[in-house]
Amino acid sequence: MSSEPRITTERRGPVLLMGLNRPAKGNAFDIAMLHGLADAFTQLEDDAGLRCGVVFAHGALFTGGLDLTDVAPALATGALALPPETVDP
Repeated sequence: MSSEPRITTERRGPVLLMGLNRPAKGNAFDIAMLHGLADAFTQLEDDAGLRCGVVFAHGALFTGGLDLTDVAPALATGALALPPETVDP
């Protein structure tokens, strides 16, 4: 696993940039990315100084969808639940 965050965030004034950061896998969402995006959306919702969020992708592809090898087992067992204090993207 890479030490780089799966979701990058950068604040530009009232805008929160949220970057999908798994270009080697076509930005396909694994569990870590889903949790990272939930954290970013929670930051956007909780910060009154932010007015807009923009989701973009690092690399050539926006997203390849779900990384089913990682996500499917969690879906099957119900273990994909996000922390209740976060916003479900």
